[in-house]
Amino acid sequence: MRLIAGVAAAVLSAGHVDAVAPAVESGKIVVKVKDGTQGAPAVFRDPADVLFHVKPAARRTVPAGFAFLGAPGSPIWLLPQAQSENPDVVWAGWSSETITPAQVGDPTLQWTLLAVDGPGPVQLFETGPFGEPRLFFDSSDGLPDTEPRPIGTHAHFNWVFHAPGAYTLTFAVAGKLPGGADAGSGPVRYRFCVDELSACATDAGVPAPGAPPPPPPPGGASPAAPKATPPALRVSRPSVRGRTLTFRARIGQRGKLDVAVKRGRRVVTRAKARTVGASSRQRTFRVRLGRTLGRGTYRVAVRLRAGGASTTRTMTLRRRATTATAARAVTLADGHVDAASARIVGGRLRFSLKDSTGRRVVWRDPASVVIRVVDRAKVKLPADRGFIGRAGQTVWMIPQVQKPGVIWSGWNTEEISSRQIRGGVTWELRKVSGPGRVVLFQTGAFGDERVLFNSGRRLPQRSVIAPGTHAHGNWAFTAKGTYRLTFTLRVTTRAGKRQSATATLVHRVG
Repeated sequence: MRLIAGVAAAVLSAGHVDAVAPAVESGKIVVKVKDGTQGAPAVFRDPADVLFHVKPAARRTVPAGFAFLGAPGSPIWLLPQAQSENPDVVWAGWSSETITPAQVGDPTLQWTLLAVDGPGPVQLFETGPFGEPRLFFDSSDGLPDTEPRPIGTHAHFNWVFHAPGAYTLTFAVAGKLPGGADAGSGPVRYRFCVDELSACATDAGVPAPGAPPPPPPPGGASPAAPKATPPALRVSRPSVRGRTLTFRARIGQRGKLDVAVKRGRRVVTRAKARTVGASSRQRTFRVRLGRTLGRGTYRVAVRLRAGGASTTRTMTLRRRATTATAARAVTLADGHVDAASARIVGGRLRFSLKDSTGRRVVWRDPASVVIRVVDRAKVKLPADRGFIGRAGQTVWMIPQVQKPGVIWSGWNTEEISSRQIRGGVTWELRKVSGPGRVVLFQTGAFGDERVLFNSGRRLPQRSVIAPGTHAHGNWAFTAKGTYRLTFTLRVTTRAGKRQSATATLVHRVG
């Protein structure tokens, strides 16, 4: 933690962060930072409490063919859309995954860059499967710039800064409520420090190395206040359905009620604090948790704060399995899924498919799912791609950047933290059956390609995913038909035990 303008703030300099994470709270759109750098579960922060550090390791030079970024060879500082391109820097994206269709009247949000205050221009752009860039924010030719983004989306893109120093980026996110009324976050300021933190000490309020701590408030310490009497609180009968937690409580004094769900000593998720009135009888309370609970036993801690004191009561909650199974396979043809998701449930590694295509997230057994790759996914290779096919060849492509009407498939280790395992999650492609080849690759900011799996080469093939990762790539299928891809996930627990889970992902192409 550091100080920003005298306030303790998190400096985020590496790992997975959804910098702009809009949500709907009390009928309003709010914008937060979804910080996944600490492992699961992610921490939601106020942007005012965060400083994004674009480290010296982010420095690159503009390559030929990207004239919108400047002359070839010019220095830039780049946060890339693919984490694997530069794991040493912060991986910043967008997430509207907490917003459901029932909360908004239009499934598309308008994301606007209102202003940039800093020593150089700022640009945000996406790179397509074959290196084609799409620029959507550019402060060098005037602002504001607006970009539509669907709800339920998790996406990453390239952030470019053209000079070292302190920047303030002012964003806004707008949408419509179910009744049609306009709703917007208003201006939200984000602070970035590019290159060395010491260069931003004056502008960003970050203390320079070796600087003394801030002075105490005038007058010295205040005399100790008398201890307040803890408010009366009784709770019972917890239950959960989806993300809604229900319990009974008797409140002895008006105050703030907040709820945390724990597994062991670790907080798994929380509910937003709310003001409650006193009640002489037990009442039913319903709160919305930040995430869906998996199978297992939890402790629900309910705290009432009133009159300068607080009381906490705990309850035991047992959650049955939430993985969806069905006699008939579910076909998914559009929207967001993480086809290969690693979770630890009941102390064991589980291979799940995270289905975010509907109103709520559903963890599915891959054996119960068919992923449909429709003809809208067809593309012609613009040039010879030896690892896929020849120039002009038609392939079916699930793209790294979401395309409306085409399934958007990724992989996910956000449910696993470095406190649970040693190293990363090994992802292994063991077997492929189908009418053609399958290639999974990622495209970097400037079109360079990293192949994770290629069924035209000898199997098995392996890739390692860091804990807390949520990523997407390009899945290329060279012929229409049904493919079966058998994968294994492997981890080593903190206790040194090796665990694995295997699943077959079925894709129906064309």
